[in-house]
Amino acid sequence: MGRVRRMGRRDSLIPSERQLQAMSVLWTRGSGTVSEVMGEINDTWEPELAHNTVLTYLTILKRKGWVTVQREGAADRYYPKAALEQTRWLQLERITDLLFSGSRDKLLDYLVYDKFTSRRTLKALAREVARRLTEMPASALPMGRTAAAPTALPLARTAATGRPGAG
Repeated sequence: MGRVRRMGRRDSLIPSERQLQAMSVLWTRGSGTVSEVMGEINDTWEPELAHNTVLTYLTILKRKGWVTVQREGAADRYYPKAALEQTRWLQLERITDLLFSGSRDKLLDYLVYDKFTSRRTLKALAREVARRLTEMPASALPMGRTAAAPTALPLARTAATGRPGAG
């Protein structure tokens, strides 16, 4: 049996899959009450969630710094604090760390050589890489990093590693 990985502080601040479902609703709608978020989740994903479960997810997201809350009559309205693009980067970093030993090269190799990646997708990727290489000076791309990587929210990137960390 493999070694059990303990959840570190950084991991505890990253939303779970279900919490990301709630965030997805908030990114799409711009905001939502518990009932609105619950309705969207239950229309989209299985199994259906109870009101108190969605309330718990949103409360945890608030505590983690991913949403803000404003009172609206008798209900609270939740707003995404974290941007979708920044969350994508954070999740990609997490997957890269967990499944590819922190190597973006291994992740890219996996995606490029995956049997389900279409020829059309590979050609589009090649065009995009060529375009990016002509637009960016070599000095703008530190080893293993991209110039467009976000710097924070809600986790700060550590100065030493450039990776998200408890900040």
